[in-house]
Amino acid sequence: MSWDDIKMLAEEGIEIGNHTETHQYFLNLCAENRYVIFKKELVNGQQLIQEKIGITPKVFAYPFGEYDIKMKAIVEEVGFTAAFGQNSGVIHTSTDPYRMPRFPMSDAFASLSSFKLKSKMKPFVLLDESPTNLFLQREESQPLLRLRFDQSNLNLDQIQCFVQGGECDLNFTVDNNLATLTVQSKAPLHARRTLYTITVPDKSGKWHWFSHLWIKAEFK
Repeated sequence: MSWDDIKMLAEEGIEIGNHTETHQYFLNLCAENRYVIFKKELVNGQQLIQEKIGITPKVFAYPFGEYDIKMKAIVEEVGFTAAFGQNSGVIHTSTDPYRMPRFPMSDAFASLSSFKLKSKMKPFVLLDESPTNLFLQREESQPLLRLRFDQSNLNLDQIQCFVQGGECDLNFTVDNNLATLTVQSKAPLHARRTLYTITVPDKSGKWHWFSHLWIKAEFK
């Protein structure tokens, strides 16, 4: 789209966000330069959008959904009110506004039936998630995800686990109404980005959805 196209959309009420100036793989930059370059691109992007269409974006989308803890802090520091990754899920009141999920609605997912299905999904509300970091070190090939949540309204016997390109080990323990769930890929991760996705129905039959994105920056 041209800047005139984008300005027209903004005037029609479409929210325009920032996606950095060059949309690069920031996690592949060395730590000494990564954060300086990332912040510069955020600021330059804000200035360019303000210059071209007269608005200052309040929301940000991480390029490729990739970020680390310090990059997330920089997004908040620059003044954005929210930021989106590329992990699927449902936003709710306890969601961290700087690591919000979103469902894909393009390519293979761009059907009305897919939209209807995802619009009915409910949030998987967590009391604790460990780790919250997405960025895996080179030696980490089968990361373990631990989730803690209130299971009193959920049918845990129907919980499902999905790992992109493979299978997962799923285990949980229950203490009163609190459940602790661990999820781990059965095989080493061999993609740059891999999702662990959890779905579970509640007592009324409504499905709850959560996913966690892992990033191995050594893969292209």
